Formats: sequence, structure tokens, C-alpha cells
Amino acid sequence: MFAIDEIGHDRVFVSIYENNSKDKTPMLLQQLNNTLTSKGVAHRIVHEVLPHSFYEQGRIVRLASLRNKALEPLYAEAREGLNGRQFEKVVFLNDIYFTADTLFKLLRTRNGVYDQACAIDYFWLGLYDTWIVRDQLASKVRPLWPYFPMPADKRTVRSRGIVPVNSCWNGMTAFDARWFFASTNSTAVQGVADENAPAIARMNMPTPTHDDHFDTPATLPLYFRTSNDCYESECLLSSLDMHRIATPIRPQIYINSDLAVGAY
Repeated sequence: MFAIDEIGHDRVFVSIYENNSKDKTPMLLQQLNNTLTSKGVAHRIVHEVLPHSFYEQGRIVRLASLRNKALEPLYAEAREGLNGRQFEKVVFLNDIYFTADTLFKLLRTRNGVYDQACAIDYFWLGLYDTWIVRDQLASKVRPLWPYFPMPADKRTVRSRGIVPVNSCWNGMTAFDARWFFASTNSTAVQGVADENAPAIARMNMPTPTHDDHFDTPATLPLYFRTSNDCYESECLLSSLDMHRIATPIRPQIYINSDLAVGAY
């Protein structure tokens, strides 16, 4: 709540989707719902009990579906933004330990100029999210510090700097919100000439579907999906689809190595 208090109650929409918990999670979410209502914070908190057939699907199919459910308010009650303002960022939080200050710093990565920015999530061995992170050359990283194979990236991590990557998630990630409503808003993508601007701002208005005959077509608004060709995380595929849609412009995706969150 501290983060919401600092950002502003009229500038935040909270979307939480939860299912099939057997502990006190539904009760705690109801308490949070009451708190957000009392503070005038726009929100949608959903608790559902899904049938056994849902869990018979593959893991990535399930996770992609659940992440898309969390996005649904962007295309429903929050589709016009809040109080006449469109959203600037979309932030995803996994089941992590984090501080409000870490969230603020993530949002301010490169002064807020990025297509996607990620923190670093840790577990006992080191970097947790190695399944999703790819460096600028699409190489995998390792959990042991300084994580990256390229010397320049290692130096950046040692100085706690900002590392450009092809993909990331890392428990806490922020997107330029235009990736999630661009095709429904003709003013969202402006064709800005500045090479330092996010790719979503530099493109001329793209078509809603980009079919490069590489796996499932990439679409705007961005959504979470599975792959027909390989077993990859829905979180990696969202970064991949940004590359496919923006080509030949390179999306500005970064890991802020100064920001740590706790994973497992």
C-alpha cells in the first residue's frame, strides 16, 4: 500500500487474479479489496475455484491463461485509463519479496524510457530466472554472479548498472503500457524518430497481427501465449513477440542489476 500511496490513489489500477488457494489467501484478498475501496483505488480482485480439467492442461498454457486474466481490466473498466489519463506502465509482480523503493527504482530505470525493465530475482544459488533471461546475443545466463557470458555485461553487473537484454522477467517487471493497448488506440504508436525512445513509440502504427511464419503470429495488444515449436515460458515469449512486432527496431529491454527481489 505504501507504493500506491506514494504514486497516487488516482493513478493506479490494481489487478489481482487468484485461484484455488486452500489457505487464508481469499480472506486476505478480501481485506485488501476493502482497503483499496476505502482509499478510492481502482481495482479488480478475482478469486476463483477452477475445475480439475484446467490443471490437465500444460503448465505454460495455464500460466499464460492466468496472466491474461490479470490483464483483462485493461480492456474493460480501465480501457480509457484513469481520470482522463492513459496508463504509462504495466507492472507484473510474481510471488516475491520486494520493497516499495525497489518498485519505484524499477519504474525509473533509464528515466522511465524502456519497452520492458526487470529487477533481479534471487534464490539460494543466485539469479533465479535463468529460464527466461537472454542476453543481447540471445545467449542464456547462469545463476552464478556475474551471470552473463559477455565481458561487457559482466562489467555492468559488477558496477550494479543496467544491462540491455533480449528478454527478462525476474519476478518484477515493468512494460511501457502502450504494448498492451496499442492496436486499439491510433495515437498510442507515434513513429517517433528518437533512437533512444522505446520501440513501441518509434514504430509507425503497426498492424494488429504480425505473422512472420515463425510460430504463432505476434499480436498487439501484447498477450501471453504458448509456443507451437518449443517449450518456453510465456514470459520469454512476450519479450520475443515485442522483437517480432518491432523489427527492424530493437526493443529496449533491460535488467536493472541494482534491484534485488527475493524469489525462493
